[in-house]
Amino acid sequence: MVRSLACEALLKAGVRRLPVRIKSVAEQFGISVFTYTQYADTVDCSVAEVAQRYGADGFTQCIGGRVAVFYYQNGNLRRIRWTIAHELAHVLLGHLQDGGGADADRQADAMAAELLCPSAVVTACGCTGPRELVQLCDISPAAAACRCGSLLHRTQSHCPPKWHCCGKWKAFFGRATEKNRCRRSFCRRCHG
Repeated sequence: MVRSLACEALLKAGVRRLPVRIKSVAEQFGISVFTYTQYADTVDCSVAEVAQRYGADGFTQCIGGRVAVFYYQNGNLRRIRWTIAHELAHVLLGHLQDGGGADADRQADAMAAELLCPSAVVTACGCTGPRELVQLCDISPAAAACRCGSLLHRTQSHCPPKWHCCGKWKAFFGRATEKNRCRRSFCRRCHG
């Protein structure tokens, strides 16, 4: 469910390249993205108070009928991307209505991984390991190692990734079969 929902979200948002511009994806769904500083200025408190109340990385709120994601802007840029993807996943999975919890966070993490590193694309492109995944998807080395591990586990258990949405990625792969170009249509070097 998480994989197909993430795939549909990326396609609906018009994603055609890696790394995924996760703020743009959120905005395509009408979700505004703000920093902790912007939130603190609005409610007249300090960034430290925001972090203490809502957590060190990010949170999501409905404000005036609109969903907004807030993130701590002084963190690692890759961590910020993951936080925004995680919060977007909570919204897309319906967790704002259902409430949170450990299961909701695990689902949001799984969907964040799929949003930032779509398994259909990464697998089809023959990604060889975490280092390549860091470069292609602009995620942290730790997240890339976990993601490669989950993709490898699926391959070893003879449970291939669901390819039901791969046909929809045709435009994403673009010129992948042209001569003298790598198979990665999002490769800036070959497909600039």
